[in-house]
Amino acid sequence: MTKVKQTWRLPAGDGLFAVMKDCTVRTAGLLRAQKPVVLDKIRNAMRAELAKYQKGDVVHLPMPALVASGIKA
Repeated sequence: MTKVKQTWRLPAGDGLFAVMKDCTVRTAGLLRAQKPVVLDKIRNAMRAELAKYQKGDVVHLPMPALVASGIKA
């Protein structure tokens, strides 16, 4: 088992929100079902959490993975 470092680079601000709203199925459906005031709270919470990963106008979001391999006997 190997841990692999990966970083997702997104536009700062609403980059991740836009991806979740426009490029996913299940999450996009959940977001569409929200009232506008709730959707704004979700967007603002995402912005606030992502700010700690922001460098300039890019968010560098860590997304490590575990890679396992094997050999069939």
